[in-house]
Amino acid sequence: MRTLTIQRRKNFAGCLNKMKVYIEDPSAPQITLFGRPCRLLGTLKNGETASFPIDHNAAMLYVVFGKMTATYCSEALPIYPGDQDIYLTGQNEYDPVSGNAFRFDGITLEETLRHRDMTRKKGVKVFITSIVAAVIIGLVIGFLSAGFLTEPCVFSENEVSLTLTNEFSEDLFNEEYYAAFESDDLYVTVDKFSVSDSEFSSPDELIDYLANYDLDNYPMIKDITKENGLLYYEYQTKSGLFTYYFADYVFEENGYFYVLTFQGEKNDFLSRHDEIAVWAASFDIN
Repeated sequence: MRTLTIQRRKNFAGCLNKMKVYIEDPSAPQITLFGRPCRLLGTLKNGETASFPIDHNAAMLYVVFGKMTATYCSEALPIYPGDQDIYLTGQNEYDPVSGNAFRFDGITLEETLRHRDMTRKKGVKVFITSIVAAVIIGLVIGFLSAGFLTEPCVFSENEVSLTLTNEFSEDLFNEEYYAAFESDDLYVTVDKFSVSDSEFSSPDELIDYLANYDLDNYPMIKDITKENGLLYYEYQTKSGLFTYYFADYVFEENGYFYVLTFQGEKNDFLSRHDEIAVWAASFDIN
């Protein structure tokens, strides 16, 4: 046996989500990824370093959010046969197309690069399909609800309730977030995690951590604010030629933290800015 150690460097992208680490193992399969039988080695939290015992055989290593999104949001790395321990580092990288996938550092292996190219092409298709589906659903709902008028619409997923408009629909491809909704110009997500399992004792501590986590890549455009019973801040990041704006709202209910995030391309976000505050105020836990 040998030890595989992976360090997931802290990064804002996907910072509240655990990554699942799988290795190819025909003798004890738990899941099939890209046609290979795999078993779960464990999970990686943001900033965590974890070690896993593996055998000396050659195998493919995968880091994913989940099975449903693995086809476009995953990393693959061939593990070669041998007895020496292996140490790897990486982080989740902000990329709406790839679902903020995890990426190992400094890898130039053909198998990994080919996997990234394949999953990115799939991600583009999923991204476009999601947008088209949201637009069609929005148009249909709008047409059925009297003359293409935008109307309030209550969405419920798990125990989360949120009033948006009939322009939105539930993201059927979502596996990264506790809940997710989308329109043709905004994406809305909810993260949930236990207060007792976290390092934060209050929403104020959590939002301070989020807001100051990676100011170089995610600078604030509005400082942490308490207003009308809401605790939130706003920030931005660049991806290629685009600038994306975000608003994070933090809630605590029944022993859990909830992080409600609105995100969109800069002009889309600013055009809906006043509505976002109204929608955030409707957030409720049933």
